Amino acid sequence: MTQICAGALLKSLSATFWLAHLRAPHLMVYGLLLHAYGLSWLLTAARNLHLQSQLDHGRPLLEMQHRIAELRTWRLREALIHGIGGCFMWIPLVLIGFQQLGADLWLGDPSIVWSFVASGAACLGILYGVLRWPRMSGHGSFRARLEQSSIGRSVLGTQAMLDEIAQFERD
Repeated sequence: MTQICAGALLKSLSATFWLAHLRAPHLMVYGLLLHAYGLSWLLTAARNLHLQSQLDHGRPLLEMQHRIAELRTWRLREALIHGIGGCFMWIPLVLIGFQQLGADLWLGDPSIVWSFVASGAACLGILYGVLRWPRMSGHGSFRARLEQSSIGRSVLGTQAMLDEIAQFERD
């Protein structure tokens, strides 16, 4: 629910900004980028809620395991979506902040904006490295912890419960 509220707030504030700056294309782009990022928060949260609503403990075990696996996969994708977006979305936020203070960095010195973009690309490279490193060097425990933190405790708890039930049925 927090993600939905944050996404709606970001969408609302950024829409107000870009609509007020239709005559300044660079400012409008800043607002549109944040608007799109807020929309991604809303859509990913809605997908989470939909997948969670499909978890009915009265359904057969195999179906529940399938739905939990689908939710786990989605949570990992969602973390990647927000991780990639987060590498760059701070840029329009900072640029809007400076603009609100009366300093238009793009008009004043575009090289500053390009250095921000280069920082975002470096962040993306680090994110890629963090995600690839456990696979290349065999650090399975780090990878497992990274995935578990992305999936969330409630999903992992439900998965563990279903695994226990499946083990009980086998015994």
